[in-house]
Amino acid sequence: VFSFLLILDVTPPQVQNCPASIVERSNSLQKDIFWTEPTFTDNVEVATIQSNRQPGFSMQTYTSLTVQYTASDAAGNTVYCTFNITLEGKLHCVPLKNSEGQNEGE
Repeated sequence: VFSFLLILDVTPPQVQNCPASIVERSNSLQKDIFWTEPTFTDNVEVATIQSNRQPGFSMQTYTSLTVQYTASDAAGNTVYCTFNITLEGKLHCVPLKNSEGQNEGE
């Protein structure tokens, strides 16, 4: 007599420490952007973790993008961690000159 017990894993992985959206500023045309990567756990085992960006990538100033991590277990259950990154430029204020060539307010 044989008996089989089939257990289906329907529980997706869990995500911890998914970053909040990030806003950085830069004086240059690009900047390396860093963050602490999220971690993933599962009741059985996390089989794959994929991301469209990695910490330390070089980003162009005046752009925004979405970073997405996808974690799956062996049963195909999936969880996502998604956040936005915006890299703004820093404004440089130059004192205005009056008709005598002096800075305003002098």
